[in-house]
Amino acid sequence: MQTLDFHAFIADIEARKAMLGGALPASRLRNGGGVRTPEKRAALERAARRARAAGLKPVPASF
Repeated sequence: MQTLDFHAFIADIEARKAMLGGALPASRLRNGGGVRTPEKRAALERAARRARAAGLKPVPASF
């Protein structure tokens, strides 16, 4: 087992991101949900309803 320093780990991630150029926004990384199970679709719908009821913007999701 290898022990990692969290701050060194994050620094390495940031360095690799910089080396690759501009990162894609999270909205571009989300999948289209074409093969979602009915259970997952229902869970996403419930989460969106809870967020709206709490006055928050739901997380973007395809369901």
